[in-house]
Amino acid sequence: MMIPAFKTYQALKNEENTAEWSQYWIVWTVFSAAEVVFPLYYELKLGLVLWLSLAKFKGAQIVYDSYISAQEAPKKQDDKVEKHVQTQPSLESNDAERARRRKKQSSSQPALEKSPDKTALPPLKKA
Repeated sequence: MMIPAFKTYQALKNEENTAEWSQYWIVWTVFSAAEVVFPLYYELKLGLVLWLSLAKFKGAQIVYDSYISAQEAPKKQDDKVEKHVQTQPSLESNDAERARRRKKQSSSQPALEKSPDKTALPPLKKA
């Protein structure tokens, strides 16, 4: 437990290799949560921890890529949505464009005579 914690600290301090250790901690958390529900044999757990943490095996990367990241939305779909959002104009630019069009239309059209409102009630007479 100390080696992964120390390696994570070094990676964060040097701002490098953080993805590998983030994957390790996500997998560790999943297995820790499973241990509460299903007690694991300590020998298997030791083997699993070594397999996950040793760079020679890249076990955390294998588990993360195979199972955890597979649960996320497909990357292609995320890219399509992101591209669509980026190509859409912002709400502020839409409002500014509408105001500009209204101003242009009102200046190009002659002013209409104001007709009396037939739905309005007549004023009250004082008795």
